[in-house]
Amino acid sequence: MTDVFSARKRSEIMAKIHGRDTKPELVVRKALRNLGVKFKSHFRELPGTPDFVFPEKNKLIFIHGCFWHGHRGCRRAKLPTSNKVFWKTKIRKNADRDLTAMRKLRRSGWSPHIIWTCELKGEASLTRRLENFLGDTRPQGNSNKRSNVYRNNRKGFKTDRKLSARDGIQTAIDLFAGAGGLSLAAKQCKIEVRAAIENDRHACASYQKNIIDRHTKQPVLLEEDIARITWRKLMRLAGFKKRECGVLLGGPPCQGFSTHRLNGDGVGDPRNDLLLTYLDGIEALRPKAFLVENVPGLLWERHRAHLSLFLKRANALKYRVYGPTVLNARDYGVPQNRRRVFVVGIRSDQAREICWPPAPTHCDPRTGPKERSGRPNWVTARDVFLQPLRKADPNAIHMQHSAEMIEVFRSTPKNGGSRSESMRILPCHKHHNGHKDVYGRMDPLRPGPTITGSCINPSKGRFLHPTRNHGITARHAARFQTFPDGFVFEGGLIAAGYQIGNAVPVRLGRVILRTILQALQK
Repeated sequence: MTDVFSARKRSEIMAKIHGRDTKPELVVRKALRNLGVKFKSHFRELPGTPDFVFPEKNKLIFIHGCFWHGHRGCRRAKLPTSNKVFWKTKIRKNADRDLTAMRKLRRSGWSPHIIWTCELKGEASLTRRLENFLGDTRPQGNSNKRSNVYRNNRKGFKTDRKLSARDGIQTAIDLFAGAGGLSLAAKQCKIEVRAAIENDRHACASYQKNIIDRHTKQPVLLEEDIARITWRKLMRLAGFKKRECGVLLGGPPCQGFSTHRLNGDGVGDPRNDLLLTYLDGIEALRPKAFLVENVPGLLWERHRAHLSLFLKRANALKYRVYGPTVLNARDYGVPQNRRRVFVVGIRSDQAREICWPPAPTHCDPRTGPKERSGRPNWVTARDVFLQPLRKADPNAIHMQHSAEMIEVFRSTPKNGGSRSESMRILPCHKHHNGHKDVYGRMDPLRPGPTITGSCINPSKGRFLHPTRNHGITARHAARFQTFPDGFVFEGGLIAAGYQIGNAVPVRLGRVILRTILQALQK
């Protein structure tokens, strides 16, 4: 698409664009009337002028054009090839205005919902979506009854504080959010995630689909480089003032600290500085608590400067710092041998201490009765593969291997066999005693290996299916990370694997966040 118009002509064309009674709006209006739902249209007294308002339910719907409102991952939102600066600036302003309106609405007790024009492809699916959002669609009585949240007046709107204060509910901001593993864990702990930042477009699409579109309390998602975002803007969009945020979540990119970086490699990796960028966020927001996750390589001597500076500044900001502590996910009900470093900080004005590290919930099968204390055994890979995959699951896919590789996999012993036991030994493997897990099968009787960003590729680790002659699917990888089967990762197989491998296991996230909540409860 090419923008060939002059500025004047473009302005004339844009002025003719209808702001109401558009074709998508008429489609939704028809569906609502078929459901017998009473609504108001174009409610100017509310931020953003919602297309449909349901006062008795405290819910509302926006119909957004994919291009004009910047629908991430949608082909209709592609910018013209010419005059890109103009269009990018205009669409960004539209998106920022939308985010501000959504934030104001949520803070005032409304549940907003966005329907993109590209999603209006079938009457039946639209009807199901409206029913899921609105709940009981039977008539609610007098349609002239005013909302118990907003009272109409010419000056704007008033808020019912009893309904919008949400006393006792903790809040969070998720930095380096990825596909939303920590955000999902927070929501499961009844923590309201207000905002998230992520720079990967596929991860943002996954976050949008699973964390935003499927929940009524929708966080603001910023698809930007965190280094280019001002903390003041983030607080404004999240609806916070300084010291009001409950928990600041974050797992800064770990590749520079990875234990796979040998012989000093990774010391000068610019991504390492993002740990200190996260610290800048702590200083700007002053949350009640913070949580940092990273790889064990962070504790290596060569990275001491970054870690020492982080801990020193956190203490100077009056936080009680717990850790850095290495936790193994298998000790907390995750079917995976995954060691990661966690650092937790509690602001000094929060009176309660926390029990750190969290007490393990599972143990080695060889643990004796006295030491076991009633804990069950580690969850094994068997639980991941026991449940069949759904055919309609877009993540139930694996790599397509060559005929030669399939024969190699066929010769690898089932249920835990290694490449050294297969019929194929490469010359580079004859005199090399490392990387023994490469091309190996998973053992269903043990917790799975660490799920990495390359987990769908058998050449990168022990990622072969226990019995079948192919690598594990993205859905299997997600199960190892304790994501529910309904959580869909966007972007295709490679992108899904990367998002899954970089996530914090949801179950482990819940354990840690519940521990943090001990200090924040009133």
